[in-house]
Amino acid sequence: MTRATLGGTSRVQLWQRILLVVLVLIVFTGAAVRLTASGLGCEDWPGCSQDSFVPEADFHGLIEFGNRLLSGFVLIASLVVTGLIIRDRKPLERDLNYSKLANLNIAIVFGVITQAIVGLLTVRSVLDPRIVGIHFLLSIVLIDLGVRALHELRVSNSAGVIIAPRPKFINVVKTLLAVAIVLGVVVTGSGPNSGDTRATRLGFDLTEVTRIHSVSVWLLIGFTLVAIYLNRSNIQAQKQLFGFSALLVSQGAIGYTQFAIGVPPALVFAHVALATLIWTYVSQISMRNTSADRTLIDLRSTATTNDSAAKITGIRG
Repeated sequence: MTRATLGGTSRVQLWQRILLVVLVLIVFTGAAVRLTASGLGCEDWPGCSQDSFVPEADFHGLIEFGNRLLSGFVLIASLVVTGLIIRDRKPLERDLNYSKLANLNIAIVFGVITQAIVGLLTVRSVLDPRIVGIHFLLSIVLIDLGVRALHELRVSNSAGVIIAPRPKFINVVKTLLAVAIVLGVVVTGSGPNSGDTRATRLGFDLTEVTRIHSVSVWLLIGFTLVAIYLNRSNIQAQKQLFGFSALLVSQGAIGYTQFAIGVPPALVFAHVALATLIWTYVSQISMRNTSADRTLIDLRSTATTNDSAAKITGIRG
């Protein structure tokens, strides 16, 4: 079984973890902004209003401004990690793929800055659902980059069988999940929880787009069950896929329930939060698989080198 520990300096490890956590949390607070109708709680940017940078004692303003403060901390965390990686280049290069680790974190910095620009456009467009959707999807991309960056800090200690699902299976699962998430954004943009009464909607029939979204989820569940069967000789991989399918079933139950009872904000929040966690989980599984493959390749290279050395020794003997 492949085991790995975090490499690099302790500060890089700590801040890389913090960065991933806040990249996930910002999705939660963003959903809270929309679902409490606080999308225009601050009608200016970056300040809350033209008269005041911070909001007055207003519920909607505090919710919106709180999300902005967390966004600022996400930027700070990304800059801190990148700065530490640049500072600790020599010790990081000894055990890790330094260039990939640095590039991933630089991409996160630029992604967070892009998010700030999208946030400005969101306010200026009075919560245009297309821009709000891009805002969410960009967060999903940044979470994936955060998982990849944390993975690049992992150093293999020992190796054995691959414990993660085969790459072709997990790649299809991740693609189908991405499609389901995009369709979920379309459903959200067509539903009643717009973030403010002044916001427009996409104009699609909510029932129809919800059905299309549910079909994509059922396809994802079906393929996951097939993947579980095809990985039947790999118990660890099956456990990961069973865990994923359990999360999908829970997500589906929340989805059907919220639609049946009129899309209440609390269940919508649970739906968005669980979708984010599911995406993070799948990203981690795909990275474990990459780690296992890389370890096996290293083992084969070592074995080839040892065989060659043995042959040379035999000839000399």
